[in-house]
Amino acid sequence: MNPIDAVTGGARWHDHQAAFRFRIDFWFDSQLAGGFQAVEGIHTQVEVIEYQSGKDMYPRQIPGRPKITPVVLKKGYVNTAILWDWIKATMDGKFRFENASIVLMDDSGRSELARYNLVDCWPSRWAGWQLDANSNNAMVEEFELQVRTIERISAFDKTNLARAAAGHAVKLAGKIG
Repeated sequence: MNPIDAVTGGARWHDHQAAFRFRIDFWFDSQLAGGFQAVEGIHTQVEVIEYQSGKDMYPRQIPGRPKITPVVLKKGYVNTAILWDWIKATMDGKFRFENASIVLMDDSGRSELARYNLVDCWPSRWAGWQLDANSNNAMVEEFELQVRTIERISAFDKTNLARAAAGHAVKLAGKIG
């Protein structure tokens, strides 16, 4: 077996991953804000500015301001008020930014593939659950966050992977020999 395959389980760095392997690291004052079951709205866009001088036959385009759409986090109701207190403080004029990370995991769920840091977030909407006596669906809260910037950090580094594979191969060789 190829030493790199021994470390990655045969998966290649560019293989598609399942959509359900993620976690959200969202901390407030050293407290985890709860587990989330869905993330929606991770979109960025750069405005297009068109201009045309007197001699131009066709308009030209240049990049304008970047925009990040609001990110919606959905989670099952838990009896902690960390996120509610944050949006309540925002409604009361006590505005504060927080950071969060969306972490994409490999298919095994053990290794981090990439991390998207949501920098300088603030809550703009909270949606409560639907209560229905004829249903046994779980109560789900939604939080809409305005995000100032998104950073992508890749956990995949070919140098470190090759180094780990070589180290793993040495360990395997020691056990076999």
